Amino acid sequence: MKKLVTQLRLKSKMVTLEHEKANLEKIALFSTTEGIVAVDKNNSIIFMNDRAKQNIPNPNALLDVMAKNGQRIIIEDCEAKLEYKKQEKISL
Repeated sequence: MKKLVTQLRLKSKMVTLEHEKANLEKIALFSTTEGIVAVDKNNSIIFMNDRAKQNIPNPNALLDVMAKNGQRIIIEDCEAKLEYKKQEKISL
């Protein structure tokens, strides 16, 4: 019985990891030249590519704009256009 429970847990974990991998592949395919930020349904950042990390000193300001579906954000002295891609449980 314990072996069956362990197998079921492992299978469940594998399905979860496969789903997470598929989401990360979608994120990676979005762009390599743009700053990419992925946000989960709780408005928490789950991924930032290097370009985003270098150019967004205050991610909370970005989250505030994204929560309102804003189209533009001013970061320091630069204005950036925001584009959204909705996936199953994440927004890019």
